[in-house]
Amino acid sequence: MLGLSTEEAPEALASQFGLNSGEGLVVIYVAPDSPAAKAGFRKNDVLVELGDQLLVSPRPVPQAGADAQRR
Repeated sequence: MLGLSTEEAPEALASQFGLNSGEGLVVIYVAPDSPAAKAGFRKNDVLVELGDQLLVSPRPVPQAGADAQRR
């Protein structure tokens, strides 16, 4: 368990990061003392890639581990 929850980034937020609509995920919750918290993830981080794969759905993140890039 990574210990975070995400949702699709709203269009306005995605555009602030140079993403298209539907691209990127916003962290909405980080469990205390979880691997995600220990890796430095925080609420409202925007996740854009996992390795070289653009994140467009919350589903891949639980398997992502600390390889996710955030902005």
